Amino acid sequence: MYMREIIVGKNDIRLDKFLHEQFPALTFTKLSKALKTNKLKVNNKKMPLNTHVKKGDVIKLFILDEELVDTPKIIKPEDIVYEDLNILVAFKAPGLISIDDDPLADSLDKRIKTYLNSDEGSICHRLDTGTSGLLIYAKNNDTEQAILEAIKNHKLQKFYRCVTFGWPKENAGTIQNFLKKEDDGYVKVYSTKVEGAKEAITKYSVTKKVNELAILDVELLTGRTHQIRVHMKSLGCPILGDSKYGNEEANRKYKKKRQCLCAYKIILPKFTGNLEYLSNRVFEIPAPTFNIA
Repeated sequence: MYMREIIVGKNDIRLDKFLHEQFPALTFTKLSKALKTNKLKVNNKKMPLNTHVKKGDVIKLFILDEELVDTPKIIKPEDIVYEDLNILVAFKAPGLISIDDDPLADSLDKRIKTYLNSDEGSICHRLDTGTSGLLIYAKNNDTEQAILEAIKNHKLQKFYRCVTFGWPKENAGTIQNFLKKEDDGYVKVYSTKVEGAKEAITKYSVTKKVNELAILDVELLTGRTHQIRVHMKSLGCPILGDSKYGNEEANRKYKKKRQCLCAYKIILPKFTGNLEYLSNRVFEIPAPTFNIA
């Protein structure tokens, strides 16, 4: 830890903008964390990032040197499940963003680009930040379009393992309804089609019950925002660790700060042309137990 003292040389500039000009690696996320943990002071006082500082103000930063240097992170070799000339299948750890429009933000997409030393290509689908699991990165435009088309037509099969607080009434079933993301950021369930809602279909089966918890295998037949998390809540058994749709008391009891949800298997559809060799390929990691079983 090292304390830096910076004297402002400009008049009427936002605190976050000034610091980002001094240290480009200091993203808004890093600055917010520093402020929250009392590692950022203006004239020895804790001030919001939107504060307008002036010439002569003294800013103190208690931040590790490496946080001030923009050193791109690279995907770990053990997180690469499969790779060839057209695709890369990678494991995303919980807490890591899948893809971010901010070029300075850390994400799996950016880590893969650093590994490939190329900006060409992109992750073809996403997982919630708190969800772990497999994602497909297309290395070229033709591959990306083929995979996106498969996703659009619900031909890419995605399988998840999750832990719920409470048991579903039925040990297996299919949930089919409509989901709509509301203005408050929450996804709401509708039994009939309403404006802005999209059909959502989820298959599930209970593989094990442990006291008040259940371990489920889930297959997404559609890919809507927060689909599994919302559907499990609609069954009365929210995903353990889910801070948005879950049970906070249970999350604290079992000390789970992220949702116990992992995309552990992907099955590709039949392809033609240059991707025919990938037809019906299965990519899989061991389904996690989340230290429950």
